[in-house]
Amino acid sequence: MTKDVYYLDPKTKEFPEDYKKQNYLDYYVERDLAVINYLQKQPWVSKSSLVVSGHSEGSSIAAKMASISKNITHLIYISGNPMGRIMSIIE
Repeated sequence: MTKDVYYLDPKTKEFPEDYKKQNYLDYYVERDLAVINYLQKQPWVSKSSLVVSGHSEGSSIAAKMASISKNITHLIYISGNPMGRIMSIIE
């Protein structure tokens, strides 16, 4: 893998601590729902429908968001693995 595909801390040669602490499904779901909550308060955003789309690893985030938010009316789930990313890696 080339250096420009991912970021490692130059000192530790590992992923940054903040990234490691926040790299889990519930963090991404809470973060994205907070963004949606903000956007829905804007006058130019539809109040009647909200479509959330997720592709690959993001599909699990989108699916969980749709399962817990009453504001999400439609879900587009593309190229995800319902068994999780680790199963795609193992496969």
